[in-house]
Amino acid sequence: MSADFFITAPKRFKRSGSVKAFTVDLSSRLRVFWIAGRAYRANDTVRPLVPTGFAYSSAADGQAGNVPPIFPTALAATVADGSLTWTAVIPGINALDPIASVAWSIVNGDGSLSVVSPVHTNEEVTAAFAGGIPGTTYRIQGLITTAAALVYDLNFDLQVDS
Repeated sequence: MSADFFITAPKRFKRSGSVKAFTVDLSSRLRVFWIAGRAYRANDTVRPLVPTGFAYSSAADGQAGNVPPIFPTALAATVADGSLTWTAVIPGINALDPIASVAWSIVNGDGSLSVVSPVHTNEEVTAAFAGGIPGTTYRIQGLITTAAALVYDLNFDLQVDS
């Protein structure tokens, strides 16, 4: 499985004998942002590059203009954009490619460190790590697959301190 996007997170630390959970927020990477000149289909939802607190749904098939429209900041307000009309909607998970699954692995595992309690939401991945040999640095990999089948390869080093 090849990754579409590589994410390297800062080094993480945990004490020997402890169970330590780490959470990575991917919301900024999973948003579907407006793109100049792009063709959109009816009911596609985007977010503007400058947050307004709303997402915007297209009324019909069309193509975005070459300059971002001034997206309205009132619910149900509309704005013309190229051959499209966008309607402001409550964001919720609109314009989000939610996380569908996560597979965790310890790349240089020696059997002493384990992944426990992995969970994910639409926008965040969390895993706790137990065990490990003091003074050892482990390479952790999370392959995160979204509903649109994009794969994010999340990597970080986890150092076990004494």
